[in-house]
Amino acid sequence: PYMCDQTHAIGASFRACGVDAQVLPETDNRSMELGRKYASGKECLPFIVTLGDFLKKIKEKNFNPEASAFFMPQASGPCRFGQYNRLHRMVLDELGLEQVPVLVLDQAGGYHKDTAALGRNFRLHAWRSMAILDEIQKLVLEKRPYEASRGETDAVYREWLERLVKNVGQDGERLKEFSRLASMAFDAIKI
Repeated sequence: PYMCDQTHAIGASFRACGVDAQVLPETDNRSMELGRKYASGKECLPFIVTLGDFLKKIKEKNFNPEASAFFMPQASGPCRFGQYNRLHRMVLDELGLEQVPVLVLDQAGGYHKDTAALGRNFRLHAWRSMAILDEIQKLVLEKRPYEASRGETDAVYREWLERLVKNVGQDGERLKEFSRLASMAFDAIKI
């Protein structure tokens, strides 16, 4: 599910390792409606959002349950986030979609084993792309308040986010050049 723009970097990292991954569209009213329909009302909003996004995808005409899986990371701690995948599983089962896996990367145990199945480059691609995206987002925050032409910084950001997603999987030298060019694009924004 889309949770932030870093989700696009993770999706691209999966694709660079041979997994046909796609990031679900940003949540809309339909997603919220579907998520609330299957939630008790005691869950936090991000659970309802991610569930609604999954359900909206399931309702698409071309959804193939035999060739689909949903990805939901897991983490421990005081937040209920670690329980999302279990509740998602329960709803999918209730809908008769037992064959659709919910893939979980668990930070507490098994993460290294889970990502090892994707090859050693998955973590490298994910780390590099997220580090570059973090730097690009810092440039956005530095430029946007002072831009001479309102909206220019966001337009440059969208362009470079799209370019980054297309370049995930490149070697380190190419990514260094990519980062340099992205920095130059933000430097060119008039303030």
